[in-house]
Amino acid sequence: MMHLLTDKKKKIIFYLFIFLFLSTIFNFKIVKSIKNLFKIKNIEINNEFYFEEFDNLFEKNIFNLKKDDILNTIFKFPILESFKVNKIYPNKISIILKETKPIAKIYINNDLFYIGENKNFFKGKKNIEKILVVTGITDQKTITLFLEDIKKSNINYNSIEKIIYFPSKRWDIVLKDKTILKLPSVNTHEKINIAKVLLDKKEIRGKVIDLRINNKVILTNE
Repeated sequence: MMHLLTDKKKKIIFYLFIFLFLSTIFNFKIVKSIKNLFKIKNIEINNEFYFEEFDNLFEKNIFNLKKDDILNTIFKFPILESFKVNKIYPNKISIILKETKPIAKIYINNDLFYIGENKNFFKGKKNIEKILVVTGITDQKTITLFLEDIKKSNINYNSIEKIIYFPSKRWDIVLKDKTILKLPSVNTHEKINIAKVLLDKKEIRGKVIDLRINNKVILTNE
């Protein structure tokens, strides 16, 4: 009687083991199937030019997608100003890229670069003719700070033909109507604001406005 009970107990343990084994395999397949379901299979981008740059996102788990995964590609293109990513579950993402607006151009070692509103320098896809030119300097920080001073003064970039930097660290702004603003090396923002007030007067246009001397405005015809 004792022997029969032992055999029966062994059978129960054996069947229980088989059940657990098969359940584990089955559960493993379910987990694997779920993981595959959420791997990125489709990527939509509003600008096809950049499509191949995001190939590394394919097969990545959509739940594990992080901001840095996109930023690593964005930083390769200084022309890009912003991006937005929408996750469309279970396995699709939509990427919206925004390129910055070029506000100036500059030649560095005979190569043409554009300066964007995002303060980055980048090579353009084509030559934009009607855009202001920066000469005499190539330092990115100095240029972008000066352009920011112009923006704050509400002088329209489109009204400027050329910006010239001198070794004495001062600037000239040459407008398209032939007005020239001569600025000192210090208090530039303040002087540009004064120039903006003067530029609103029609009789000033086409003249040279010299603001290099403190508390003085010198007007000449050349």
